[in-house]
Amino acid sequence: MLKLLREGAIESPWFYRTIMFLIAVAFVISMGWWGFGPSQKAYVAQIDQARISQEEYRRAYENVYRFYKNIMTEELKEETLKKIVLDSLVERRLWLKAADQMGLTVSLPELSQELMKNTVFHKKGRFDPDQYRVVLANSRPPATPEQYENALREDLLIEKIKSVIRDGVVLTEQESFEAKAKISDPKLLPDKRLDAEATSIQNALVQKKQRALLSYLQSVRATTQIIVEERLL
Repeated sequence: MLKLLREGAIESPWFYRTIMFLIAVAFVISMGWWGFGPSQKAYVAQIDQARISQEEYRRAYENVYRFYKNIMTEELKEETLKKIVLDSLVERRLWLKAADQMGLTVSLPELSQELMKNTVFHKKGRFDPDQYRVVLANSRPPATPEQYENALREDLLIEKIKSVIRDGVVLTEQESFEAKAKISDPKLLPDKRLDAEATSIQNALVQKKQRALLSYLQSVRATTQIIVEERLL
């Protein structure tokens, strides 16, 4: 399944984004909120000075387990799934480190705009401050607006640095030629061939951008101290 996850990151970005979404959900409802409190909880890993709590890991594991159970026919191996979840949580911290190194920030207008998009906080089609506070107070665990917004800000930071990296990737002439060459059906009409070639070029670009993200993350990992408490997984 580790191979499937990595192949999914390049060949099927939707698959990889789904895993990252499940991890992010676990972060927001656990460490993302609890991590700003004064107490220190038991942790399963430390990435430089950032820590991943047992609570965050447990919630992430449950989310990803349900996802795999719904899409996979083979038996789930617990040790493999543990590694997938832990690697994904560590990856989140690495992206936050990379964003900090690049000097990226999230402005108050950017945060407010994203916050008001969430229809969970809406009443009568609009963002409602009272509904916002009620939803957070009734969450498990309960959270304050400040705690939720801190976690949301980190989500936006991660997406921002990924966008910076993706925007810097283009196909070379040779890569575009090779993408077009994959459309070899001689029966295609000219207009259909042009559409097929454009789709092939776009797919090649998406895959190259994903490879660039993975390569950048590996470079950040190489300069990061990562300590894992495997006995607590």
